[in-house]
Amino acid sequence: MRNEWLALLLLTATCAMAQDYKIAQPGYTFAFPRDYFNHEDYQTEWWYYTGNVKSADGHRFGFELTFFRQGVSRADSSHPWFVNDLWMAHIALSDITGQRFYSEERLNRAGPGIAGVDAQTGLVWNGNWQAHIAEHEEELHGVAGKFRRPGRQDARGIRQSQQHAQSRAAICRSAAGHREPGGRRRWD
Repeated sequence: MRNEWLALLLLTATCAMAQDYKIAQPGYTFAFPRDYFNHEDYQTEWWYYTGNVKSADGHRFGFELTFFRQGVSRADSSHPWFVNDLWMAHIALSDITGQRFYSEERLNRAGPGIAGVDAQTGLVWNGNWQAHIAEHEEELHGVAGKFRRPGRQDARGIRQSQQHAQSRAAICRSAAGHREPGGRRRWD
């Protein structure tokens, strides 16, 4: 599956090179909550979540949920199946206590509500995987078939809600590759 994704990304990048996307430059002034969401003038964006959690019985897990948007075309089309962007997602669950690792990937176009980002509702989603972004809280949802527990029919997934203290500084990646205060939230 990864080779298919890479081939599709290369094809997408080749087709999109003729498009007029902006390039990230140093000195950009971040403004939140606007910058938590989509920037259609740029070709590539991602929303990346990782964490470690412990169940009530002490079982330890690590998780990752990542959403990617890859611009394909900025052509104006009102057709719901026109591909302006490709939406990829990756979900992973590390069962640290049980010494198991599960992961799945998705690739979709926006289509009629299949994947996307909506600043009005605070959602970033791909199928039934989603991140709900609010001012002081982000809530993640993701269930994948590979996360099924041996001998059980229920699926494991990620449902994590993270409260943010208002005093915590947000962190961004700069063009130089280091983190700068004033950007995307980071939980240590």
